[in-house]
Amino acid sequence: MTEGFENSRDHGDIHQSVKRFERMLKNNEFYFFDVDEFEDLIDHYMEAGNSKQALKVVNFGCQQHPSSFTLLLYKAQLLASSHKPREALEVLAKVETGEPNNIDIYLIKATVFSQLREYRKAIDNYKLSLPLASKEELEDIYISLAFEYENLDEYPVAIKYLKKTLALNCENETALYEIGFCFDINEICQQGIEFFQEFLDSNPYSHAAWYNLGLLYNKLDMYEKSVSCFDFTIAIKEDFASAWFNKANAFGKMGDYEKAIESYKKTIEIDEEDGTTFFHIANCYEALDRKEDALNYYHKSISADPYFGDAYLHLGFLYEEMGRLNESIHFVKKAIDLDPKQVEYLLAYGSIQIRIGFFQEGINAFEEVISLQNDNPLAPSLLAHALFLSGDVESSYEVILKAIKDQPDNASNYYLHAANLFRENKKEEGLAELEKGLILCRDDQDRFVSFYPESLDDLDILELLAKYNKDL
Repeated sequence: MTEGFENSRDHGDIHQSVKRFERMLKNNEFYFFDVDEFEDLIDHYMEAGNSKQALKVVNFGCQQHPSSFTLLLYKAQLLASSHKPREALEVLAKVETGEPNNIDIYLIKATVFSQLREYRKAIDNYKLSLPLASKEELEDIYISLAFEYENLDEYPVAIKYLKKTLALNCENETALYEIGFCFDINEICQQGIEFFQEFLDSNPYSHAAWYNLGLLYNKLDMYEKSVSCFDFTIAIKEDFASAWFNKANAFGKMGDYEKAIESYKKTIEIDEEDGTTFFHIANCYEALDRKEDALNYYHKSISADPYFGDAYLHLGFLYEEMGRLNESIHFVKKAIDLDPKQVEYLLAYGSIQIRIGFFQEGINAFEEVISLQNDNPLAPSLLAHALFLSGDVESSYEVILKAIKDQPDNASNYYLHAANLFRENKKEEGLAELEKGLILCRDDQDRFVSFYPESLDDLDILELLAKYNKDL
């Protein structure tokens, strides 16, 4: 039943087709649509993000036009996007018998095999599509090939195809960012720098190329050159927030915290308020010993992102440093609430609890760390110290002796064992254990002093420390 309906593609009246199709479904009736109308309907629903309805259309279309390879290709594409790869391959096999030179067969098959993580088969199909591709299609196929080789961790081959993409279109920003990523992750940053320098000789106004060159210089700790590249990026595209952000990072690495803060704040002006940027500004203020400003920006960080655990942790550290221990505990606990199995949070929580004098809470935290990460280098010595301070000397000895057995190269364990021996008036044994720790790590003497502050009043201990300190 055509109802005198003309081809929608002739006059663009897709809305009439949509109304007819939806009325047909609602009334459980049968209306005839030609292939072009079905294509328009499918495109309409796909553009609206309604793949379920699009699949209904294509199924009706295939019933009315079973010999239409175009509709079968649509069906395969929709099945692939609906995570039904095997069904998509079955449909494509039917199309391939009738139209073996249809490029869409190979492109959709490649997508399906990529979904199935059969990356070699995806690559094979992309390569089969190459002789059939237009220049515009080649650009997309080369990038897709690069992605598949990245999936296989074959970054040099990915770089080869990304270079082919850029040879076709030097303004392809996706290719520029991906090639920068490949040089970085494959640890061939110097080659990447040479590539972008040569590329910029021919394309000096490519902000994406300047930006990626800056990232590679950053990776090699060449921060002044990195900043210079980000300045070129910003000169071409002033509102490029990522360039301002990474410029700030480079200033931070150089120790120029004032300039870093200035660039981070510019990032916020351009982009929406972001917890990470506020966090970095707070770090810079902390480095400048501007504690109140740091507190302010850590609070801004968690206001912008209430799930930013590290911001809560750093607030806790800063409040601890300022002697505001109750507030410190509160914010570290907030971090733990977000991620109860994050070892760094638990260690901080336990250490502050011990400082306050809540030994059992600290002991529980350190025991939790050991249960989560039995090879953690800090937790056993911290647990033994907490047990000793709580009065459970016997358990403290057991823990530290086991820690020494399990981690014989960890100086902290010897430092704590020595501190415990000194407290038990076993001075000779304590000096022997202290020396073992100093031999392993002589530049970590502050840890021993934190375990046994009384050492600063003992001449024998000071003499031993001085012996290993003289060459530092």
